[in-house]
Amino acid sequence: MGTIRSTTTPRSATETLLISNAAQRAVADFDLSAVKGKRVYLDARFLRSVDQGYVESALWQGLAQAGGVLSEGREQAEVVVEIGCAALGTWEGDFELGFPELPVQAQPDLAVLSPELTLGYSPRQGWAKLQLFGYDAATGAVCVAPQTVWGASSGRSPYDLFGDVYPKLLDELRRRNR
Repeated sequence: MGTIRSTTTPRSATETLLISNAAQRAVADFDLSAVKGKRVYLDARFLRSVDQGYVESALWQGLAQAGGVLSEGREQAEVVVEIGCAALGTWEGDFELGFPELPVQAQPDLAVLSPELTLGYSPRQGWAKLQLFGYDAATGAVCVAPQTVWGASSGRSPYDLFGDVYPKLLDELRRRNR
């Protein structure tokens, strides 16, 4: 027996979108107001993940939107912000509810099996748990309070009406019909 291959890349689009959306949502929850007007360096040495580059980029964007002046090196920075990754991945589940085949007496000497009846649900979720804090580059004093944030996303396929990683099917149809 073979399996049906759903992607030709190491990870499917759905898995990548689940993880990136969860990370982006987590980063958006950081309070970065303490970096406004300061030269900031992002130290990502504790961020270990396949998706490290995306998380770093999202955090650089958040720091810039908070009014931080991005610094290429630690030596030029007033504030060093450290980001760590506690979790960044996907969860899949398969749930089925139903009735197995059951013998049914059709005639006094004849029993038949009823069909198996099942309903299933296969959710996929992306989860991110990120930690961040910042300190004065000269003194080492904490100036961005330590924070732990969570991000989550869900979805199964581009036609999933309940997920949130793909554009909604109806929105996509409207866009195509313009």
